Amino acid sequence: MNKFEKISVMAIASLALLGTTVFGTTGKVYNTSQGLVLRGEASKSGAPLATIANDAEVEIIEKTGEWYKVKANGQEGYLFAEYVKVQEEPAQEPEENTPQENTDNNQTTTDTITKSETKMYMVPVITSSVINTIPSNTQINVEKTLNNWAYISYGESKGWVRTYSYKVETTTIPEQTPEENSETVPEEQQNNPENTPQEQAPTENTNLSFTKGYINVDSANVRSGPSTDTEVVTTLILNTGVTIAAQTDEWYKITYGNYAGYIHKSLISETPISTSRGSEVRQPENTQEQTPVENNEQTKNEAVAPPVSSNSATGEKIVSFAKQYLGYSYVYGGTSPSTGFDCSGFVYYVFNSCGYNISRSCSVQANSGTAVSKANLQPGDIIFFNNTSNGSIGHVGIYIGDGRFIHAANSTRGVVTDTINSGYYYTYYYSARRIAN
Repeated sequence: MNKFEKISVMAIASLALLGTTVFGTTGKVYNTSQGLVLRGEASKSGAPLATIANDAEVEIIEKTGEWYKVKANGQEGYLFAEYVKVQEEPAQEPEENTPQENTDNNQTTTDTITKSETKMYMVPVITSSVINTIPSNTQINVEKTLNNWAYISYGESKGWVRTYSYKVETTTIPEQTPEENSETVPEEQQNNPENTPQEQAPTENTNLSFTKGYINVDSANVRSGPSTDTEVVTTLILNTGVTIAAQTDEWYKITYGNYAGYIHKSLISETPISTSRGSEVRQPENTQEQTPVENNEQTKNEAVAPPVSSNSATGEKIVSFAKQYLGYSYVYGGTSPSTGFDCSGFVYYVFNSCGYNISRSCSVQANSGTAVSKANLQPGDIIFFNNTSNGSIGHVGIYIGDGRFIHAANSTRGVVTDTINSGYYYTYYYSARRIAN
């Protein structure tokens, strides 16, 4: 028995000794010829709501002492547990993903999707604490199964869900034939070097006229290679200083803190750009990195950041920068406006865009800067929340003042603001750190 199974079995055994273990979600009234009274409270003096007939099935919500909270005939109430027999639902056998002969060379992808809004429990017992609620039609990752429970990961949360609450979807993607993929290259493009496959990497030139440069547009992408087709590593803003290591064709190879990548030469100047508080925001020059303004849908996801000095960005400026992304999508693993954000990805993007080199990891962010008490919060402070009783950090956002913070909440709400003075985020508030002094 591995360590994971030992912990699960010990947790279940402990709960069983306390008389709170319930593995099923349905029960049946039994051993009562007159039926069983459904009451409004977990007490024999509770107001009677209805009479549940013998052998009738009910949905068990939770156990409270000697009572079950149930749902029966569309009503919620309490039944005396002595006369309710818990029915264990049959464990689901994992679907066998038997490889099948694929004569068409089709590709298949398999996703695990929640059927409806699903509760995530701390341990595989329906009376345990609910640590998260997963929206319907959301992809999850199943790591372990135990009877009819599954240990899953969702975003930065891990916990237990019932196996019947999700489904496995397989998608087949037909492979295109060479005839379907072939395209005729116009004659005028046949001699264009950009359309010719590169057999060798471009030559790097380290003989540079200057090695310290500054971003001269409002927002410039640092890419993993000297091409607009490569991945965006991070985004730097106006007047951010970078070290230039080499030149490759029309690109500079640069380093910035722990980042290394390529920026188009036209986006870097030898000296900083003069700005003033009342000046207009400078628009990007006509370079390969510019986003067409005619496409309104595209420009929403490629918003140009307002100028924020990397050397003087205050908490208020960080908040102002963050607020422009209200309404943007929540995407697990996302770290940019073009792809969407998850909670730590949003904080990472905002602070790095404002000149603060912080980690992508939520747990590392929680140890960055200096600790701040809740009573001394200031706009621009990073605040953390836990959603389990073991104190682990499960969510992060940026304090904006007046008891509110901005964060990438979930796939349903996206980037929004919420209060920390009441409700869920009041209950699970954990700590705060100050990065911008």
